[in-house]
This record gives sequence, C-alpha cells and structure tokens, in this order.
Amino acid sequence: MLLYTAVALLSLLSTCTSKAVPFIPTTSGTLKGIAITSDTNAYLGIPFAVPPVGLLRFAAPIPLVTPFSPRNATKFSSTCIQLGATISSPTGESEDCLYLNVWASPSTSPSQKKPVFLFVHGGGFNSGGTSWPIYDLSKWAVAHPEIVFVSTNYRLNLFGYPNTPAITPPNTNAGLRDQRLAIEWVNKNIAAFGGDPNRVTIGGQSAGSASVAGHLYAHPADALVKGAILMSGQALLSSLARPVSLPGLPSGTNPFPAVASAAGCPLRGNNYSAQLLCMKQKSTAELTTAIAQQNITGFNIVVDNQRVWAPEEYKKRGLAGQFAKVPVLTGTTNEEGDLYAINRVTNTLNETLSLGVTLAAYRCPDSVQSNYFISAGVPTYRYRYLARFPTISPPPLRAYHVSDLLILFGTSQGRSPTAPPPTALEQEATAYMQKAYSAFIRDPASGLLALGWSRYTGTTGETLVDIFPNNNVQEPIKTENPTVFDSPLYDLKKWAVAHPEIVFVSINYRLNLFGYPDTPAITPPNTNAGLRDQRLAIEWVNKNIAAFGGDPNRVTVGGQSAGSASVSGYLYAHPNDALISGAILMSGQSLIPGTFTPGAAIPGLPTGTNPFPALASAVGCPLQGDNYSAQLLCVKLKSTTQLTTAIAQQNITGFGLVVDNQTVYTRTEYNKRGLAGNFAKVPVLTGTTNDEGDLFVLNRATNTINETLSLGITLAGFRCPDSVQS
Repeated sequence: MLLYTAVALLSLLSTCTSKAVPFIPTTSGTLKGIAITSDTNAYLGIPFAVPPVGLLRFAAPIPLVTPFSPRNATKFSSTCIQLGATISSPTGESEDCLYLNVWASPSTSPSQKKPVFLFVHGGGFNSGGTSWPIYDLSKWAVAHPEIVFVSTNYRLNLFGYPNTPAITPPNTNAGLRDQRLAIEWVNKNIAAFGGDPNRVTIGGQSAGSASVAGHLYAHPADALVKGAILMSGQALLSSLARPVSLPGLPSGTNPFPAVASAAGCPLRGNNYSAQLLCMKQKSTAELTTAIAQQNITGFNIVVDNQRVWAPEEYKKRGLAGQFAKVPVLTGTTNEEGDLYAINRVTNTLNETLSLGVTLAAYRCPDSVQSNYFISAGVPTYRYRYLARFPTISPPPLRAYHVSDLLILFGTSQGRSPTAPPPTALEQEATAYMQKAYSAFIRDPASGLLALGWSRYTGTTGETLVDIFPNNNVQEPIKTENPTVFDSPLYDLKKWAVAHPEIVFVSINYRLNLFGYPDTPAITPPNTNAGLRDQRLAIEWVNKNIAAFGGDPNRVTVGGQSAGSASVSGYLYAHPNDALISGAILMSGQSLIPGTFTPGAAIPGLPTGTNPFPALASAVGCPLQGDNYSAQLLCVKLKSTTQLTTAIAQQNITGFGLVVDNQTVYTRTEYNKRGLAGNFAKVPVLTGTTNDEGDLFVLNRATNTINETLSLGITLAGFRCPDSVQS
C-alpha cells in the first residue's frame, strides 16, 4: 500500500565501542548482537518460528525452540515475499522470513525492567518488511534507551492470506498468526533484554495498525499487551467491502483459484485439499510467476470469524466492548488519501479522491472505533497529524498517509537514496513525536497527560489532539472538538472564509434512540428530543450571536436531507416564530417523516415499526403490565454501551420521528396545515438534486444503477414533497 521510488539499505552505526555487546539467551538461541552506539545494541534477524516452507507453507506458524543454538543477530533477515511493492527489498525476499529484531540499551538497574514497544509494519498486507529503512527503529531506540524496541516480519499476500476451503482455523490468516506468535515470543524472551513482559505496548502503521486493532478483537481476554498504538488503520480496514474501490487496496475477488490454475494446480471436482497440496509443492518462483501472469494486485485478509470478522460483526463486537481493554493511542494524518491521489507525472492532486479515501478507509473507522473504546471505559488518546514539512510533503502533497511515521521514526531519508536529509525543524518534530509516544509506552494510561494531552471524550469536549498545526513544533499540539474533523462534509470553514460578511453556525443534535425514543412514557414537551435540541440551538443563537458580530434579527436556518426536513418541520412547529428570517431546504421537506406507510422499505430510512419495545426488552427492561414509566426509568439507568449493543443485537436500522402533533404531524395534518398556510412565512430557498435516489440504489459490486428504483425514490422521497411544499 505504501509507495516509494527507491530505498537505501540500513547502515548501522557499528563503529567502535569499547563496551562488549552482551550475548542474550532466548528460546531461539543465544544471540550475538551489534552495537549501534556506545549505549544501544541491536539484535537483528532473530528467528521466532520454524521456516514456513514446503508443507508448512500457508500454515499457522510453529514456534522455534532452539535455546542452545548460537546465533549471529547482527543483520536484518530477508523480507517476506512481496507483491505490489515499488521497490526491491534491501535484504532480498524469501519465504523463510519469520524473524524479528530487538533494540536494547543495558540498564543501570537490571532489576528494574523496561517497558517494551513492538512495532508491526504496514504495506497493505501485501508488501513491507522490517529491513525497509523507513521502518528502522534505531534512531528512536538511541533517543529513548528507557524502552526496549522490537519489530517483526510476517507473511504477506498469497503466502500470508491464501483463501481456499482447504484452509480452516487455526491455519487461516497465517500472516496475522505470525504476528501473534511474535507477541508470544516477546512475552517469553524480552526479560533477557531488560524488558518487562508485563509492560508491552504493541503498535503499527497502516496495515500494521489494522493488524494491531484486529488483535484486540481476536484476543479480548489475553492480548499479552498493556497498550496499543494505532497509526492510520483500524480492524475494520482489514475487512472493508472491496466493492468500494480504494486505490492501493486489492479488489474483492478471491485470486487464489486463478493463481492455483496458473501454477498448474486446477481444482478437480471439490478436492480443495489436493489443490492445496499441489500449491505447497510448487516453488516460490512458480507461484510468484503465476501471480504476475494473472495481473493480481493483492490478496485480502480472510474473514474466518476467529482473527477477522465482517464489518457488521466488528460493529456488534465494538458496541458490546468485546475487545481487549488496554489504553489506546490512535489517530490519522489529516490527508491520508493524498498518497493515492497524487499524479506523479503531472504533480497534481485529486483532492476529491483524496478526501474520499481519507474518510472511507481511515478517518471514519478511526472515529467509530475511538467511540467504541471510550464507551467501554478504555483510556483513549486520539490525534490528527497536520504537519506539512517541505522535504516530506512537497506541494501539492499535504499530511499524507505515512508522513507521520517518517517523522516519528526519523527515517524520511529512507524513502529513496536521493531523499534530502531532515531539516532542523523536522528533527525537532521527531524529538517531540518520540517523546510523546514514549510517554505513552512508559505509562499507557496516563503518560501523555503530563505533556498536555487530554483523554479523548468524543464530541463532548475539546479532546482531539492536533499534532503540529501550521508546522508549529514550538507549540506542538492543540486540542479541539472532533465534530467538524469527523464530518468534513458539513465543515463550513471554506464558505466562511469566502464570505466573511456572514456569521456561520453549525450544531449537533441527538439522533436515533437517544433523540427519538417512542414510548407512551414520553409525552410533550419531551418528545422528539433531537428536534428540540435544534430549537434550543436557535434560541442560543438568538441570545448570543450578537457577541460574534451577528444580527439576531437576520438569522437564516438551513439543512440538507434530514436536516432540511427538520428545518421545514420547524416552520410548521413554530408558525408564529420570530427567531428566523429565512430558510434553506436542500433535499428534504417536513412531509418526509409522514410520507411513507409503516414498513415501506425506502433505502436509508427506518421502517414504520417502533423499535423501542424490542430494544427495552433486550436490555432487560421488558414492559410490566402498562407501567411504561418504570420501563423508561429502567432504560435510562442502562449504560450507553448496553443500549448500543442491544440496538446491534436487534438488527435495528433506524429510529423514526414520533408523531406528537407538536413537533411532528401526520401526512394528513401536514397537508391541512400546508393548504391553510399554517407555517412560518419566511423567504425560502428549496430544491433537490436531479437523481436523489442514485445514492440508495447504486450496486457497488457491479457499479450499476437501478434507474427505475432510483426514480421512484427520487419522486416519492424528495421531488414530489418539494413540489407540494413549494
């Protein structure tokens, strides 16, 4: 997934040190390392598994137990077989690639064990390796000798994620199982390097981050780690529906059958086991040639419900808090997608494509998972990386995918032999990033608080940490509310900049169950709390906007889709209201909530069935007789996690507005009030797009549209209500 033009082989600083490098006894053998400074030693190319070759190809890794073997651990091993990498691996490629590396500085107090950081590299599950210079942990290890650092290889592409019925758990997703075995190796051996096996933080970037997040789900009770660092990747990334065509990610088609046939192992009948045995007997070259002949760009993680789940299952498990509850440092770069949307020939950037990739693959999954973490009481620190250092992000590139890692590791020169050395400003930035991340590794729960970071609380406060806003390394962080960041489609910044003569305001309001619970125990003025939130926001503007230079007598309120229907409904609910002077209605009228008969299957809208009773029962609040008040109190006493878990378990897709004849009316009543002009008579700008329904009927797998269904939705849900109301 990572794009580079070249790479330089790691050059260890092995110059003379009078201190002897200690030999380290491990389950893999007694290791001879190499000094990279007078205080820091590296132990490179340590085997942790039996080489997965021959009949062990594609299988789960087997621990290597050779404690009495002397081993020369002074250079990186080969990387695993690559696919889609734009560089040659600096140490070569091999199926015999399950090796890890350790950087450690001798402790002045051997009894005081050090915290440990285990890093999992990225590369879209198809390329990458610990010997790539950008993944070299040497500089960080030298700067922070109080931590023991580890990096690991794992199998990739076909060799890590073959998808055939002949491979079932516990052998599925061998690459992820390699990572787990590396964690277990660290747990058993890191004390010999001065590390504390009870203070291991695991982290990764891109596919490595998605892997780490996936481990939290796969091992909710025995993660063997005490903290996690997630840089630009969540567990959901590994199972994104591939019909969403994201640059750099393989398509949804399983390439194993085509590769097998091309390699001379066609399926005969349903004898998948024979086909798999045939594939195991082929040489590496035969398999890589078959992959190339079939023009295969990548292999996906396999949904096996043991290491990887479908997106819907991740949602259920996330809402239920079914993951390892260890402190988390998580975040993304501000413009992840720039890496995929840059045209290197013309040096132009497709910002629309970049935003789409950023949202779909990175920012939105990070936002969702962060909310799962905090709902489960997990100490969470969430960031966005904003720096655009010129040597790393020459215009038009911005804070693209992997640009934060280059600063954190101090390895920007590893991108190519001609990459310029880091500037003084970039070196300062590296020092801060390493200081902050090291603080988390030393004390995952609270270490960052001393540096001015806040624990993430979602949209309830300014706890999203911006790193290097405006390239400012002297004041390296500031905090903000994540609402606009997580919903950039609703960001009014560009409009506000272009039209400073207007004061702009946007608001949140309660949604789904929390905004529109439907029970006889809730009566006006408490019905439709989400709509009442909007009214209160309008009142706040009326009272306070003058302090911002705004005129409370010249307020226009507008919305899009459900927001537009809300604004239109506001005109009916407050026909004599003097708090607004105009309305903008984009693709939504008040008629919409009452237009569809119960059970009408309109994509994107909930059905007519009231889901509250089922939800209440699912959380242990069944109705006793007609005591709706007691049931409501019971639901109020449940935690957010309990409620969201119940929603997922009941497969509830949405909550509708409640007809209370105060904020929402029936279709018949809207018609009467409309014909009578019983609504606020303020100037209105209203309309729809020409093909509203396309959004709901696009088949992303085949990239086709059911135009008949699209037209029906466009007319019924948008155009006709807009025409009637106009």
